[in-house]
Amino acid sequence: MLIPFSDYPVRPRLEPGESLFGYVYRFYNANGHRTPDVVRKWLFMLFNRRDNDKSDTFNRLHVLTGSTIELERIWWIRTRSVPWSDMQPSQEIWITLSQSPFRFCPICLKETDFYSALWEIDFVSVCPIHNCNLVVRCPNCWSKLYWQGLLADWRCKCRTPLTSMSGDFATINEMRITRSIAPAMHFELPVNFQNLLGGPVDPRFLIQYLKRSKSD
Repeated sequence: MLIPFSDYPVRPRLEPGESLFGYVYRFYNANGHRTPDVVRKWLFMLFNRRDNDKSDTFNRLHVLTGSTIELERIWWIRTRSVPWSDMQPSQEIWITLSQSPFRFCPICLKETDFYSALWEIDFVSVCPIHNCNLVVRCPNCWSKLYWQGLLADWRCKCRTPLTSMSGDFATINEMRITRSIAPAMHFELPVNFQNLLGGPVDPRFLIQYLKRSKSD
């Protein structure tokens, strides 16, 4: 039987811009536990766009977390579309979230000690602050990183700390794509991202780039 979050001695708060998947990992880690398989399964189901009926999964997570965090039911079940930018708020994208493989910016993870929700967006592949590609593979064991394989305290299954890894420099086009999404209206950013990003680029650039990428 799962223990409600309210019954744990350590109850860290959900940080602005933090991933729900990352928060649950951090919560259990703070209390000396691994994320239960069934809870990880619920999270994958909630994040999966193809799963049309998310109500039951959402309700189970809501009962588990209780008042520890506030989950927005409408966002998770019915909508995940947000404007591309303030420049053209009528144009929207579906926020397709991905956790396979796990990807992250080692510098951000070291600075904040939490996993940013921005890294879960499918076509975000770089950090808009540190101009580096998000890491998806351990440089020591060369394995791809997955939530189910993470050890405590942000370590790969080979025990290499994720914060000791580094990402390659990102291309200008990759940076422009991420910077067009990161400041988008209604998308919460981590505190260390706020006031450090310029205005979003014209979303027409993003459309052209994605079309070009698909044709290559």
